[in-house]
Amino acid sequence: STSTGATVTANPSTATTYTIEATDVNGCITTANAFVSPVSDVTASFSAVGSNLCSSGSTVNLEMQDYPASLSGSASWEFQWSDTAGNVLMPWSAFGYLYSFTPTTDGVYDFTVDMRSSACTTDSITTPVTGSVTVGFGADVDTTQVNCINPQGGFELYNTFGQVAVDTALMLDFSSGNNSNVTLFGSAVYDGDKIACTPSATSVSGGFTFDQPTGTSNAFTINFDLTVDQPINNWGTGGADGVCYSFADDISTSSYNHNGTGSKLRLGFDAAGNSSTNGNVVGIYLVYGWGSTTAYGPNSSEVLAFSSNTSLWKGNSDVPVELVISETGSVTVKVGGTVVFDEVQLPASYLTEDLSTWNHAFTAATGGDAERHAVSNFMITSTSLQYGIVAGANNTAEPTVWQNSKTFNSLTPGFYHLWMSNPDDSTCNKNVGVFEIKNTYPVVDLGDDTTLCEGDSLVLDAGAGASAYLWSENNWTLQTLTIDEEGTYSVSVTDSVGCSAMASVDVAFVGAPSADNLYVSGNGYNYTFFVVNPVEVGTFDWYYGDNASAMNGGSYTSHTYPDTGAFSAYVILNSEFGCGTDTLTQAVQVTYAVGVEDLSSESIEVYPNPANNNVVINLGESNLESLKIYSVSGQLVYQSNLTNQNQVNINVAEWNNGVYIMNMTNNKAESVVYRLVVNH
Repeated sequence: STSTGATVTANPSTATTYTIEATDVNGCITTANAFVSPVSDVTASFSAVGSNLCSSGSTVNLEMQDYPASLSGSASWEFQWSDTAGNVLMPWSAFGYLYSFTPTTDGVYDFTVDMRSSACTTDSITTPVTGSVTVGFGADVDTTQVNCINPQGGFELYNTFGQVAVDTALMLDFSSGNNSNVTLFGSAVYDGDKIACTPSATSVSGGFTFDQPTGTSNAFTINFDLTVDQPINNWGTGGADGVCYSFADDISTSSYNHNGTGSKLRLGFDAAGNSSTNGNVVGIYLVYGWGSTTAYGPNSSEVLAFSSNTSLWKGNSDVPVELVISETGSVTVKVGGTVVFDEVQLPASYLTEDLSTWNHAFTAATGGDAERHAVSNFMITSTSLQYGIVAGANNTAEPTVWQNSKTFNSLTPGFYHLWMSNPDDSTCNKNVGVFEIKNTYPVVDLGDDTTLCEGDSLVLDAGAGASAYLWSENNWTLQTLTIDEEGTYSVSVTDSVGCSAMASVDVAFVGAPSADNLYVSGNGYNYTFFVVNPVEVGTFDWYYGDNASAMNGGSYTSHTYPDTGAFSAYVILNSEFGCGTDTLTQAVQVTYAVGVEDLSSESIEVYPNPANNNVVINLGESNLESLKIYSVSGQLVYQSNLTNQNQVNINVAEWNNGVYIMNMTNNKAESVVYRLVVNH
């Protein structure tokens, strides 16, 4: 309505901008605008001021802003702060325009602020102010482990938050009446600091388009001021038809209207609801995938979110609109400072779209009713964080190289520290944790080659956790295999991603220890003992029958008896693998010490000793009749008759290196023993 006079009483039911025009006596005219709103329609916001947000532990100060400073009469604003669960953090207070808290952990802290007039405490804003403040840094980490599919590992950070740098990718100023970045079409015109897609005229349509700035990621923020005013109300709609922001790779300047253009993202402000198509009604629409200019409705499948609120924008000038696309592809829309759509998820395909071929557009149309649909102060901003990596479990040094990508590839198994920082200030950073890349190739270990006793069995275990097992024995497919026969056994295991590993083991079976006999020779008090042809023997325990013994010996030993007499000597054969024992016994009769005149070893020569190819034995006057040579394991390797011989030549060229026992006996069964060393 129009009023005259120096004062006017304003009591609007919705937020209203009043224009005051004053004319002096000379006919000069000046104008001014006054914004008047019911308390219920007031919007506001808050932000952190004068605070260190790089890490938790410091006080964070939040301050209310963007709300009318004055109230009617002598009333003042009162504020109440709550968390998102409804817990009151600060009760109603006139000083609640400031709120302080000390975060104990890094994170995103969400708050809700209610506002009311002190003159009418039951009258508070309809939509409480919501917002958040980010303290420190944080992220979840997805790890790519090393296996047969991924020969190198990596990390990818997601759900990131932190102290971001804000980069302005595009800012459009229309106040000069021309901007080379935009293309106008249809009835669109420059209008002061705005582009009017449609002036306030019936049955017109128009718009403007511009390119997506290069280098911008799929996550960004759009801000613009929306004007929908100067209504022509011939048919009772209060102004029509509407205006739409579109963002797509198939924007058209010939096929468009107030429902938008292109087949991707649209944010539509429908002012009239004058089409029954698809149940169309007035309101705000967030749309993705609508490919035509026909009207959509709240229940259309391509409509991701709908709000019937028109009071925030219809009939108003320079209403701030903010559209935020997050790194996860969710969309939050604020109109006039009020959150209209909160984290509405776009289709997953959006995050992989190449936006370099996309364009932005604003389109509008009028019908029998009309209004001005105009846009000003358009801006695209993006936020960014930096990421770094340092190898080593205990290496907490800051990275020397930072990157914009959240992905780290081509990493070998090991421990790594992941860091985040503010691109504008790398000292504002955080080590978000130490993470390990593992070699997850399947591992199978059947143990060392083993020997078992005859009659025993062995369970081979390929280990738990594999998806499939395949043994060489009868294609057995279980985790374990019981075997009782010697042989080589192998198994292949396959994990859940199809990687395989193999292992094998040799298993032998042995019987109890045994030997042919116990051989004893000697003269006087000195006797030599041999175990002949021992089989499966580990150690020999010798008992000489005179209370003397030698434990854990070899197959050959010698002993000097203290006196003459009859002695029962025996040896216990011990299995190397615990497969029992065997005992060999031999009687020893010690009668007297043989003199040199009977069996003289001094007349015997053995040379060379050590021997390489041949060894010579000069027998002298010893009257020896037989010669036997044994290995230290008791095996008979050579024997010869010495009767009527003075010298023996033996070829040892093919003998194994080692110590051999030479036993020479006369016709009285008396013997003399020599050690022979063969060394090639």
